Amino acid sequence: MKLTMILGLGAVLLAALALPAVAREAPKDYAGKWTLSGVSEGDAACTLTLTSEQAIGGWAVDLPRDCVDKFAVAEDAAAWTLVPGGAIAFIDPLRHVVLKFDPTAIGGYVAHPAGAEPIALDRARPHHLRDLAGRHLHGQHLAAHRAARDDQAKGEPSTATTTKTSTSIKVKPA
Repeated sequence: MKLTMILGLGAVLLAALALPAVAREAPKDYAGKWTLSGVSEGDAACTLTLTSEQAIGGWAVDLPRDCVDKFAVAEDAAAWTLVPGGAIAFIDPLRHVVLKFDPTAIGGYVAHPAGAEPIALDRARPHHLRDLAGRHLHGQHLAAHRAARDDQAKGEPSTATTTKTSTSIKVKPA
């Protein structure tokens, strides 16, 4: 009787191991090209790709060498995943969080790595960001990231004054 029960449990276990793993799909709103940059005018920037290819703990991140050279804290990032609160986390092969990018009130995300300057993660945009009137907005966008960072550090809600549309980012006059 015991032998029959053990053999039965063994058969169930083998059958379960033979089933294919259910693949998780990457959230479609996140996969694609992103810009990693500092939060001050003139800071380093590079383009990376959050892929929809499965990796340990999430989905693969394509981090070009120039990104690693500019942002050494991202060197161990092997995958990305979503974490509670709407944040994007870069994780290493052991699933330890390397960088956690929290959403900002102005759109985009910002990480505050220990011992390093804040790092912004935004959807990839042309290097010279301009509104419909032709005004250069990159510096104003970064200033809004800095304002959001400063508000967050003070524990206050963000007072950043940008709005995002599908074609441009417009900065409201103060």
